Amino acid sequence: MKRLLVLALALCAPALRADSPALTITQQLIPSPAPVGATTPLFITTADNLQLAWSETSSDSPPAHIRSTWDRATSRWSSPAPLPITKTPPASVIPRVTFPDSSELTAFFPEKNGRILDLHTQRHHGSTTSVPQPLSSDNWPQPHSISVPPEPPLLHSREARVLVIWLNHAEKSPRLFAALSTSAGEQFFLPIRIDDGRPLGRASAVLLRDGSAYITWLESHGPEKTAAALWLRRLSPAGDLSIPILITSAPSAGALGHPQLALLKDDDTTPAQLLLAHELTTTGVTQLITRLITLPPAESFLQGRPCLTCPPDTATLPGHALTGRVIQLIPRKNQAVIEHPEIPGILPAGQTTFRIDDPTLSALNNITSLLARIEQRDGIWHLFDARPLSLPPLP
Repeated sequence: MKRLLVLALALCAPALRADSPALTITQQLIPSPAPVGATTPLFITTADNLQLAWSETSSDSPPAHIRSTWDRATSRWSSPAPLPITKTPPASVIPRVTFPDSSELTAFFPEKNGRILDLHTQRHHGSTTSVPQPLSSDNWPQPHSISVPPEPPLLHSREARVLVIWLNHAEKSPRLFAALSTSAGEQFFLPIRIDDGRPLGRASAVLLRDGSAYITWLESHGPEKTAAALWLRRLSPAGDLSIPILITSAPSAGALGHPQLALLKDDDTTPAQLLLAHELTTTGVTQLITRLITLPPAESFLQGRPCLTCPPDTATLPGHALTGRVIQLIPRKNQAVIEHPEIPGILPAGQTTFRIDDPTLSALNNITSLLARIEQRDGIWHLFDARPLSLPPLP
């Protein structure tokens, strides 16, 4: 187990703010379930488990797709097994995420007058489709011909929170950007440059329960800029970046493949954990490397608050804000029926029954209009942190 504390690095981004926090992680190399020669790692996350899939090729048979499941009890991979493949999606598929209310968000590079423009997003809800919106006010044209499209954007969501990452080639030096939304993509915060100066792209990311994101990507490395380095950094809910951590490097970007990051654990009071998988090719031999990364607690990033006892930014709180009116309390079931406006990506306007604990039930006895937080746990919507509002909510 290797402990890394990065306070200053020669390779730090030159434009990095002086108050950018350091990032402390615990990194452990774990035995890979894939044999030598395996390529193209891909994490498959379900409600019950986390799987690592990869491809195996041989000279006398077509590529085989294999998977292994992470055993949380033993912290080991299961025995490899074939991965059922029903259909291979085409490379041109537009990235898409789906929200709890069944609405969707897509991200793509539109074409105009034979040029590829900067990244746009578009919301889809039932038969309604919004007008595509650029994530940059500049809307720079990309210097690509249509036959050479840019790297597809990365789109990731957790309930109504959205993270989109893309590589922009509008100027001489490529730039890797990220943008966050807390409203299912209806509005985005200003894009933030993620890279360290020489981005190659191939980003991967996860969103944590506290609203922060952890992002990996590749950079060109070394005096000849032919080597590649794999970096990790944290993006806070408020848009603050940590100092990047160098995970590993290789003689070329091809030697690292397209690294994949997955969230292993983020559901209790212990530190969150990630799994990182990437190729490593040396002397013509490729193997899959898997790393277990334990993250620092969110409390480690409090320097942006005026004081340790000040209320946190609402973006760092679990769940989603809700304004509404108490319609009915059901004490025997610890439930409350609340009338509320639409919460984009989460709930349509109307009445919803929420699970509440005893203190919240007691508080709601004296509240007509409220401001609260809601969160889905094991498929059930919970309401907590209820506070009275002096004015009734909008209908």
